Amino acid sequence: MLFKKLEITDIEIIRPFFEENKIPSCDFSMGGVFLWRDFFKTEYLIVEETLIFRFEYFGGKLAFSSALGKNPKAVYQAVSNIHKNEELFFCIAPTEKAAEIKEFFKEREVKTELQRDWFDYLYLPEELSEFKGKKFSAKRNHLNKFKKLYENYEIKEITKENLCDVKKFLENFPENDEGELYKAEEIALNELFENYNKYNFFGIILYVNGEIAAFSIGDKIGETLFVHFEKAKTEYEGSYTLIANEFAKRFGKDVKIINREEDMGIMGLRKSKLSYQPAALLEKTNIYVK
Repeated sequence: MLFKKLEITDIEIIRPFFEENKIPSCDFSMGGVFLWRDFFKTEYLIVEETLIFRFEYFGGKLAFSSALGKNPKAVYQAVSNIHKNEELFFCIAPTEKAAEIKEFFKEREVKTELQRDWFDYLYLPEELSEFKGKKFSAKRNHLNKFKKLYENYEIKEITKENLCDVKKFLENFPENDEGELYKAEEIALNELFENYNKYNFFGIILYVNGEIAAFSIGDKIGETLFVHFEKAKTEYEGSYTLIANEFAKRFGKDVKIINREEDMGIMGLRKSKLSYQPAALLEKTNIYVK
């Protein structure tokens, strides 16, 4: 029983596990796993119709996901057998899954740590698409200012033909100083561009006077809409607000939750995500099994 390297050809093997899962975590989405597989050297194992991932976490630490499928106990036992006499590290498990892991390994010493930097931000589709009420007054002001300043703007859905525009946009996008995180995102975006049609993702581009001001890309799993990438030029005031609003309008009609992923401990990003008034934060926990 061996772990297998995760390849793009495994999409149809993995997708059903994500679709049957009811926890709206970005770590159980196509974009959250496949786009980052090369950076994290992701592998997978399926035991008794149950899936688990093994990967190299930041710093090269060997880590495991929580299990998805019909028999979590079988796959946790398989991991324990493969890694006998080793400490097991289960990374950023949602609360429900963390309890499942702790219960299985209750005869061993278990340590847990909440990971605030990796909590998912969950939003109601109608709130992001309408911005109604007092709590969204600042967002409405941003939208109105953008529309007043840049009357000649248009929104186009991303296609094979205009994907090259997004690539060029990113070539001139200012780099940040988040080091390993920036490198990971760059690898994920390159993977997406090379295989865009294979993923069945969707997205929109915001043009102002024919130039890209912003773009957003995501996908759907069950009743959750995931926003995997969102970039905007801040010199276009309100561009981030407009692209987030338009994405929700176009793709959030038949879902219950919009997951805009984590803030990764980047304080500016945290402030931004909180400003959209999340309905909930999906808690995640690291679990160490001696």
